Amino acid sequence: MLRFYSPIVFLLLFVSGSPSLLAQPADQPQEQACKALLYARNLTIISAGIRSNPLSEESYCYVRGIIAPAIHFHAQLPWPENWNGRFLQWGDGGKDGDLDYANHRVAEGYAVTNSNMGHDNSVESGASFAWNNRQAEIDFGYRAVHLTVMAGKYLVNQFYNQAPEYSYFEGCSQGGRQGLMEAQRFPNDFDGIVAGAPAFAYQALNAAGIWNLQSIFRDNLAGNLAVDTNSDGSFDSLKLIEVLHEQVMGKCDANDGITDGVINNPLTCDFDPSRDLNDLMCSEGTSTDECFSEAQLQTTIDLYTGPVDDN
Repeated sequence: MLRFYSPIVFLLLFVSGSPSLLAQPADQPQEQACKALLYARNLTIISAGIRSNPLSEESYCYVRGIIAPAIHFHAQLPWPENWNGRFLQWGDGGKDGDLDYANHRVAEGYAVTNSNMGHDNSVESGASFAWNNRQAEIDFGYRAVHLTVMAGKYLVNQFYNQAPEYSYFEGCSQGGRQGLMEAQRFPNDFDGIVAGAPAFAYQALNAAGIWNLQSIFRDNLAGNLAVDTNSDGSFDSLKLIEVLHEQVMGKCDANDGITDGVINNPLTCDFDPSRDLNDLMCSEGTSTDECFSEAQLQTTIDLYTGPVDDN
């Protein structure tokens, strides 16, 4: 017998047998709140979604954005039930140029932001980003951190429907400098600042770096303490640096009354390479990784003396 089905029955059979047309589960409210940050007003947000934290079993809301002209930033926002009510701006290192993660702080419940300081080190490595680019210098100097903080606090307010109870900064080296700059220029950005080993006095710091490199590279690396033991053009022994270290420790380790492998106050260390390395000089015309040539002695003196000009 032929059976005839109504069009509605055929439609139901077709839908029930087609996985691609099956109803998909709706996003959970938290996921919706995260994705809604894509449309945050007065910010340029380029992505917002869920990301797993490799240091915990919890996922979090991950947001990326751009602040004109070239400041890229991101935010790591724990789910509301995991948030400790605190905001943290994570500091940078070196000349930066990328986005750094603070997964351990996110695992502790902090809402974290970080920026690339206004440049991309994969395109402009080192300090090259600043060449004839005053805006990049300003962004690197202070603007990127401050504006990232403002953006981060706005995202926190949007995502958690409340402002952070406390706001902190944490960084070391370049991050330490960022912390000091924030304290000086924008003291209301944070309730507390951890500024470890700050790379401040930037002009003097850069001058010292150039001085050291000029000393090491002088006369085709003749004074380099990394020694080419087999004359193949590759510097393959660091033993002479260890020899120098042993001489310095022998001279100054016990200044604080304890011989523990630590010079407690380097300013009290009266180490003079021209005097204290005198017994470790190579015979004229020779160079090994156990004695100092005249060029290597001069390099060591330069490193200990620091930058000077003709006066």
